[in-house]
Parts: sequence; C-alpha cells; structure tokens
Amino acid sequence: LELYAERVAGTVAEMCLELVFHHSPSRGSIPEDVKKELIAAGGRMGVALQYVNIARDVRVDAKIGRVYIPEAWLKEEGLTSEGLLAIMRQRMDSKMQGALGGVVEGNMEVVQRLMTKLLDKAFEIYEEARPALDRLPGEARKPMTVAVESYMEIGRVLREQGTKGFQSGKGRATVKKMRRIGVAWKVLNGWSR
Repeated sequence: LELYAERVAGTVAEMCLELVFHHSPSRGSIPEDVKKELIAAGGRMGVALQYVNIARDVRVDAKIGRVYIPEAWLKEEGLTSEGLLAIMRQRMDSKMQGALGGVVEGNMEVVQRLMTKLLDKAFEIYEEARPALDRLPGEARKPMTVAVESYMEIGRVLREQGTKGFQSGKGRATVKKMRRIGVAWKVLNGWSR
C-alpha cells in the first residue's frame, strides 16, 4: 500500500515541489537541505492524499474489480480481496433491489473498519507532514495548502459519513460545494488547521 501510494502520489507531490523551487523567485535563498526536507514532506503528504483517495473509492474500485486495501488488513478481518469485492457487489446489488439485509449491513461494518484504518493512517501522515506547508515559498504556500486541505476534507467527510457516503450517486463520498468553498476561504484568509 505504502509503496503504491509513494509511486503514484508521493512522486507527483515531490515533482510539484521541485517545480515550485525551480520557479520560485526566492529559490536562491532556500538552503538545499531545507528543500530536500520539504520535498520529502511533500512526498509523505502525497501518500496521505492517496490513502484518502483509496478510502473514498472503495466502492468505485470494487465495481471494476480492484482492491487497494492490503491483504494483511483483510486477513485480520477474515477476508480476502475477493471477499471484499463480494461484499461490495452484494451491497450494490442490494441497493439496486431497494432492500438491505442484515448480512450486507454487518459486512459493511467490516468495510467501515478498513476505511477507518486507512483514514487513520492518512491523517497520521498528514499531521506529520502538514507543518511543511507553512514553510513553502510564499507564492506557493496558500495554493498548495488549499489543495491539501480540500482533499483532506474528503477524508473528514468519510469519517463523518462512513460507508453511508457511498450512497451518493457515483459511490464516492463528496464534499458539498459550500464546504469546499469554506475550506479554501479559511486557508486563503490565514486559517491554520
């Protein structure tokens, strides 16, 4: 899981920061060791955002036969990736039929625990890497913070809604427009976490 997240999201965050430092008017005044530290923190933040993405897309991924939750976590719940896919298919079939059975709901508690574990890891990494955002060059600080906080807000919504968030149209938890605007407004007006 971590290797996957590092390669698909951590590297993107690192590349973005390399571009920021290359094009920043203050690039000559930022020591190399500080750049390396901030780029590493950016890579970690990319991992956190990918974990949120995986948690958000459990249902969407199940529709196409994909599971990104580690086998070890599934095994702890007495599942395999095929078992998780079966739970999600059963959930989707039950939703189409308009009736949820106790078996489906009980199985969704397992999915909820797995999502919670993933989100806990995401927020742990976020907390570790978040201070680096405040140390970015001024011209990049707020836009990057808005991007990170907007995505982490998806994780907050998932924590609030749990698997009920899958009930929205496409099966992804979404952040309502006014809430997204509120996150951006807070960041742009000096709010810090």
